[in-house]
Amino acid sequence: ENGHVQLAHALQKIAFDVVIGPSSFDNVSKRKSPSGRKKKRGRRVGTSMLESLDQANTASSSSASKENVLNSSVKKTRPKNRRDTFDLSKKRGLTSAAKRIDLNILIDESLGDANPDYVTPKAGSTEVNIDAIVSEISRTLDDEPKTGPKHHGKDDVNDCTEEDSAVKNNLQNLTSVAIEVKMRHLFPDKMSQVYKYPCVSARIFAAMSIVYADQANFAPILPFILSLVNAEFVSLTNKEENEVCFINKKVCFSGFDYSSTTTAVGDVVGQGGGDLQPSIEALEAVLQQALKLARPIHYLDVAIQCLQCMASSGETNEACAKTMVGYFPSARFEKAIKHYMCELKDVKRFLLSQNNPQASNDHIGVRYRLNDFIGRSVRYDLRELLNTIPESVVDFDVDECDERWGRAVDDRSISSILNFSLEMIHELMTFHPKQFEYGVKNMPDFFVRKAFTDLVQSTSRDDLKNMDKSTYESLVMDITEARSFLFGARACKFVLDLLNCPGVEEHINAAGGWASVEAVASTFYKLNLHEGFAENQHFVQLKQVRDLVFMLEDVDARFEQTVENCEYCIRRLRRKFNFKTNSSFIHNLKVHLAGEKGEYFPVVVTQSIE
Repeated sequence: ENGHVQLAHALQKIAFDVVIGPSSFDNVSKRKSPSGRKKKRGRRVGTSMLESLDQANTASSSSASKENVLNSSVKKTRPKNRRDTFDLSKKRGLTSAAKRIDLNILIDESLGDANPDYVTPKAGSTEVNIDAIVSEISRTLDDEPKTGPKHHGKDDVNDCTEEDSAVKNNLQNLTSVAIEVKMRHLFPDKMSQVYKYPCVSARIFAAMSIVYADQANFAPILPFILSLVNAEFVSLTNKEENEVCFINKKVCFSGFDYSSTTTAVGDVVGQGGGDLQPSIEALEAVLQQALKLARPIHYLDVAIQCLQCMASSGETNEACAKTMVGYFPSARFEKAIKHYMCELKDVKRFLLSQNNPQASNDHIGVRYRLNDFIGRSVRYDLRELLNTIPESVVDFDVDECDERWGRAVDDRSISSILNFSLEMIHELMTFHPKQFEYGVKNMPDFFVRKAFTDLVQSTSRDDLKNMDKSTYESLVMDITEARSFLFGARACKFVLDLLNCPGVEEHINAAGGWASVEAVASTFYKLNLHEGFAENQHFVQLKQVRDLVFMLEDVDARFEQTVENCEYCIRRLRRKFNFKTNSSFIHNLKVHLAGEKGEYFPVVVTQSIE
């Protein structure tokens, strides 16, 4: 109601400025009388309906009182000949508003100032109804409170509104003592860890439980909350020393975002990384608990709304900070609360993507960190298994492959070659998925376009030099498709030869086998994390190494003839373009063909086993 009154005053002021020039409500414009003398127009005696409303609300609204004082003050007059663009915009706004609401224009000179709710312009007696403008703009702005249900998007959560009055009232009464009591009730078996480590999640979720408007909405998500608290404990704990990794007052590695996770150095000299299996299991448990919720979207929406109210409350940060042992500024709790709010939104997107492929599946939060841990863990295990293979067991011929693979072999970085090979295999499976189905006989055809056929049959170099754009583009497509297929097929052969090498298989079994790699890659597959991460998605092939070998044995036999045909066609093109020319088309094709020479993998050379 007060907002309506203030809007009315503002519009009344604008209307007066438009129709009688820049002046305050209480000032009067000076006009010359017919005799040439200046005649002062008296102040209005009547009180408008809008002013009556303003006076009625003076006691309850300090802002309305200030508005009356401002309206009664004298404003400086502008120069007469000054072009005021702001006034012009006000006139246009008033005109457009009048067109929308079909204002009643009254031509009645007898009205004068009798009707205080109308404004009379200087030229003529046309009157503008201010109340009509106020009502229309108020309706357009829709500033009246709504009682109907609100609809939100899947990721939208309202700001703290009047509907959250219960949560806000509970926040005002939140104390550090109440948080500690609630922590003992929610996490009775973890209190020693809660006080030993700077565990912010236990304190935040204890506070959230206290301020919940309906406690019936908190109980179902308690197992999910416990999994988040446990994930922070795992991140804060060093595997070997079992000590907290949070010492420095200035540098803070947080457990709630898992940035404090540390690992032991591996057995390979100069290789770090360590075992991340505990962290992976803890984050996997978070997503598994979310999948078990009966009404996950409803409960997560309520929790997100509560966290959003808590994030805007300074009392929450102060109360949580007082429960910490040692130095921990309250500002970090605000960051942690916002982090968990984003975490719950990401978990909600994860649940929606299970049944709705069209749902947003942006990988952030828990899934982003889980993907990172899985990728790091697989790379660590591959280094431990493959980079320790002695040269006496297996060696590699690098004469035809790229220089980088020669350096990798010299450094015995076999895991890096396998990693890249899996990327190429995954890329080939993406573009030719049917070729990796067991028993498929039909293979893709390459170099079958008319441009290639005409070119290899041509005997004149002038025809090649005068190549048109369509022929050039057709050849580029042929070469690109063939190179992509050859790169993937060669990767399949390298991985197959490496894994089937007797010495390599024996060495891996002695080191513990593929169990650790398969366990991590299976988590990647079960939670569909491989679908959105280009960096680590190829590791999904390692979920069953034996199945990978069977698949590669099948496709390698079927790819052999197609590989030979592609390599033969590329050699023919090289011979055709083996001459000097200024043609940019031929120059680009020669560069394209030369790039294929660097897409060979090392050849596995099996050593005799003594």
